[in-house]
Amino acid sequence: MHRRSSRRATEEEDFPENGDSPSFLQVLIDTLTDLIARSALVRLRHGTRRLVKWSLRQALLAWVTAAVLTVGMVLLLIAGVKGLQAAGCPSWVAYLSSGAAAVIAALGMMRGVLAPEPEDDEL
Repeated sequence: MHRRSSRRATEEEDFPENGDSPSFLQVLIDTLTDLIARSALVRLRHGTRRLVKWSLRQALLAWVTAAVLTVGMVLLLIAGVKGLQAAGCPSWVAYLSSGAAAVIAALGMMRGVLAPEPEDDEL
């Protein structure tokens, strides 16, 4: 019984007070508005998914690249130390020169972070 009363209340709210049904133009505008809103939401949802996928791929690629670069630098430094020791340099000079080269290389790679270029905001 409760269903009927709620259904009647809903039906009565759909029509204006004078009892006329909505005009064809009102129905057309409501339908077009709903279609456009749904289309915009679907596009937004798909665009968001693509953006999240791309961001995760880029982050994963950056982490893998950083790990490979770190391992490569460590191996290069170890090889440099062994090479300097084989050339007859004292071990402290070999480690000091390899460490200095690593610091200089790291600062060179972080040049954009430490001293970013001024942004050109003029359009």
